[in-house]
Amino acid sequence: QTYRGSCHCGTVVFEVEAKIDQVSVCDCSICCKKGILHYPVQDEHFTLLEGRENLSLYQFGTHEASHWFCNYCGIHTFGRPRMDPSRYTVNVRCLDDFDNIIENTNEKSFNGKQHPLDGKQPQGGNNISGTKLLETGYADKAKKLTVLVECLL
Repeated sequence: QTYRGSCHCGTVVFEVEAKIDQVSVCDCSICCKKGILHYPVQDEHFTLLEGRENLSLYQFGTHEASHWFCNYCGIHTFGRPRMDPSRYTVNVRCLDDFDNIIENTNEKSFNGKQHPLDGKQPQGGNNISGTKLLETGYADKAKKLTVLVECLL
């Protein structure tokens, strides 16, 4: 089935091909604050239709997971998870038919507070199809900040 989704203001629009029968609820710090319901999607089943130039990337910790959000309304629409950065995870709450989808879906818990990859080396994967990210480090008050600059191919 094809599902269409978007951010709140409609600037970022995407589609996924999927049979959504289960969503994941992660208890890590960022997922709790966002209230996201995750659904994994392989690249070939995800299409960003509009708004690529209006996406911003947020990363923290290992910088392995990628959290993409709309520059205008701030809604997190999709990302690349730390567990498998080679695929997308879409925010099911952003899908147009959310109420009907969630009625027929089971929830699975993911223990993000005690992430299985904690203490392991990051694997990369902070890019979105057609986009390359460059990293530059700056020192500021003994903290290393990472600035991610989005460069369209």
